[in-house]
Amino acid sequence: MANAGSSIDNDKDSDINNQGSTAECSSSFVLVWLYSFGTLDKLQLDHFRHMDVIKSVKPFTESVVCISHLSTLQNERVILILSTKLAKEIISIVHGITNIFYIYLFSNDSELDLQWMNDFSKVHGSYCDVETLKSKLLSDTSELDVRKDKTTLFNNESYFIPVNYNDDFIAFQTFVEILLSPGLKIDQNVEKGIEIYREIYEGNGRELLKIDIFASDYQPEEAVNWYTRDCFFPRVLNKSFRCFELKLLLGLKCYIIDLNTQLEHLYLEQKEEHYQRHMTYYAGMPLPKNEIEYLKKNVGCLTMIKTFLEATKDHAVACMFSGEGAQIPQFASVLFEIRIDQNFYPVRPFASVRHLSPFPDEDGVIFGFGFIFRIESVEMITDSMWLVILTATNEAQHVAKELINQFKTNLNKPINHITFGNLLNKLNKPKETINYYEGLLNIITPSSKDMVEIYSNLGTAHYLQMEYQLALVYLNKAFDTLKHVENTLGILKSDSENETQSNQSILLQSQSNSVATLQSEIYYNLGIVYHSLSQYDLALQYYKQLLHLIAEKEISLVNLAVIYNSIGSLYLKTGAYDLASEYFHKALDFALIKSPSNDPCTLQCLANVNSLTKLNDEMNDIASTADQLRTLSTHNDSKDSASS
Repeated sequence: MANAGSSIDNDKDSDINNQGSTAECSSSFVLVWLYSFGTLDKLQLDHFRHMDVIKSVKPFTESVVCISHLSTLQNERVILILSTKLAKEIISIVHGITNIFYIYLFSNDSELDLQWMNDFSKVHGSYCDVETLKSKLLSDTSELDVRKDKTTLFNNESYFIPVNYNDDFIAFQTFVEILLSPGLKIDQNVEKGIEIYREIYEGNGRELLKIDIFASDYQPEEAVNWYTRDCFFPRVLNKSFRCFELKLLLGLKCYIIDLNTQLEHLYLEQKEEHYQRHMTYYAGMPLPKNEIEYLKKNVGCLTMIKTFLEATKDHAVACMFSGEGAQIPQFASVLFEIRIDQNFYPVRPFASVRHLSPFPDEDGVIFGFGFIFRIESVEMITDSMWLVILTATNEAQHVAKELINQFKTNLNKPINHITFGNLLNKLNKPKETINYYEGLLNIITPSSKDMVEIYSNLGTAHYLQMEYQLALVYLNKAFDTLKHVENTLGILKSDSENETQSNQSILLQSQSNSVATLQSEIYYNLGIVYHSLSQYDLALQYYKQLLHLIAEKEISLVNLAVIYNSIGSLYLKTGAYDLASEYFHKALDFALIKSPSNDPCTLQCLANVNSLTKLNDEMNDIASTADQLRTLSTHNDSKDSASS
């Protein structure tokens, strides 16, 4: 492995952030040069001070002072030149600083063994003369200027998810089940993942060369070996998990399956060693300070690490990769101590990968993505390093499983790779729904019936984002596709009329019921979109068609209270208060029969009835006052007439 714990630290993915990470790449850089005493003179520095792309040069001879200064440059773009004699001692620390774009090694000794630098993607070569280095620097910075901005692929990054009844945990765990399900068969294999890697690293010659080798040589049984390298493979994979980039994760599905499967096989081979005794592992990494705050606030609670996690049996190795207190902007050094209970049987696999790693001396272990731990303690052990103790127990996994099962019992339809978008919409994650289906349609060719579900869910997602015209586009696509499916089913049912109660006719009836349910969802969604657009006649038309369909097809999964409530709301907005009252009361009556009294739908129905009653009372009061004023006015007019 490239480093212990690097799968969730900044080292392995920092260059993803820098793939064209600034549109104003022609702006200048700060050049920081760490050199051995006596190996650099003013003339050499002046070569760089006079370059247009360099706005200042900061030379240092002490590593600690250099690292400290780098921490003050978090708002600058930085180029780092290191003396080869000093590079090894700090490269693993500085490589993870996100605003360092390029690192160059400089030495007068061309015979030095610099094979190790290939493990660090930001290192762009070793140079013995200033002119060659200057030429390379100019080439790299101009290359950066034409790269596409890839940072928009990754947003809202987080390392952990609390294990409780929250939307993020439910969405992530459900997606994991879908991703690993044999039911999700993809049309393309490794080619899709290779396209993703090449797109992200467009313009990065070093990584593209590695991707070419990967495309030529990759085999499923080499997934662990590739993961332990410091390269594109683990960086994009873990970054995608942290940011919950569903489109990318679906495109990388084959590699995730390969890596997970290999870890499962390794775990079974090593099971006796893990099962018979308590085990302790360590992972060191610079961790964002906001994530440390999360861990501190959740001591005693369960947490899930979203990515694959690299660890080691060697405490000293983990300490080294924690950064050992180096001042990195917005990060702090963290040492994780991971304790595994005796007789622990994991849901996600973990295994020693020492014999498969290019770094066997690090005694590496990989934990599968989505591993669940209990946070035992979080404390500062030095002025600049935190110790976080995590435990993995059977009890913790049982709690997580029960949470998911509890959630599934409340769903009115099974969740699979087609209907997952419906769940995301219910969790109010419309952006994720759109991202998910973009990825899904890249790797499978759904049936027409499945496309109805996909179009409908995309329409709902755009509605939730208040993109009403786009919502109508997708809902109308769903409606048109549904008509085609209905016609096909009608022909098939006609052909099987003479086979009453045959397996085929039973299956067709089931499919017909499913189509009717989909149609009811489309009618309702079209109704609420037109409702939001204040096109009340069209909205009412779809609501009424929906009620007719429910009665005709005897659809039982629909919550009539929601529909009656929507119709009542529509009548309220158009001033038809009697009709609004009628439908609000219908909604409340249905909700009280079908739902608990504290159900959100029931409470909403009750609130609407009460609000309308109050409104009617206020309107009656106004009408009564108006009548009194009219009577008084008439009386006064009569008096005036009599006096005249």
